[in-house]
Amino acid sequence: MRRPAVSPSTQALQSWLDRDPSLRELARKVDGLVALQAALRRACPQAPTSVAALDAAGTLTVIVPGAAWASRLRQIEPRLLAALAQQDSRVRRLRFKPRRELAAAPPLRIPKPPVPAEALSALARLRGELEPSPLRQALDGLLSRQAKARR
Repeated sequence: MRRPAVSPSTQALQSWLDRDPSLRELARKVDGLVALQAALRRACPQAPTSVAALDAAGTLTVIVPGAAWASRLRQIEPRLLAALAQQDSRVRRLRFKPRRELAAAPPLRIPKPPVPAEALSALARLRGELEPSPLRQALDGLLSRQAKARR
């Protein structure tokens, strides 16, 4: 595979990579995966995918954001396989692997300021004026919770 012209420092690095057979093989694999990634993007441009690996059996592992994307892409797998096979004939099967995201941190709890004493006394007066009703029950609960919080 012929590489495009590059800067002198990149040429030095490239010549060093070309001298080592294992690094040359690694560079070839990376180039192949990049080409498969481009083919996958052309076949399904709206899918947020990343090509991870192509194993010896011809299974291409594709990382997707979640199970929903994996399910969507499995539905069009034959079309994707056909497009990828044009790029690399070794691709026989696709494996969609959902990316595991870390759980989001729980939201920061900002303590609520206590209800002012004047407001509590006004609510207590209102409760005393009410007949038994859902509103009176709600005021009873509010006043008892506030009394516990003030202790």
